[in-house]
Amino acid sequence: MISRRSIVQARADVRREDLGGESALMDAAGSVYGIDGVGAAVWAEIAAPAVVGRVIRNIADAYGVEQRTAEPGVLAFLAQMGRFGLLDIILD
Repeated sequence: MISRRSIVQARADVRREDLGGESALMDAAGSVYGIDGVGAAVWAEIAAPAVVGRVIRNIADAYGVEQRTAEPGVLAFLAQMGRFGLLDIILD
C-alpha cells in the first residue's frame, strides 16, 4: 500500500505524450491510459524516485490547496498507476 513515506518512480518503459490539456501514458504492451492535468503534474513529480509526501506537498503548493486536500487524490492516483503496472514502488 502506498503511503506518504513510500518512494515511487514512473517506470522507464512508460511513455508520456501531451495532448493539449491532457496526457496519455503508454506502456510497453501498447496499452494507453489518459490522465488529466493534475495526473500529469503528479507523473512529472515521479519521473525520478520521489517520496510520496513530497509529491503531495508539491502538488498542494502548485494548485494552492492544503496538503490534506491533495493527499487523497494523489494517493488514489498513485495506487491506480501501481495497479496498472505503470510505476515502481521502491519503498512502501
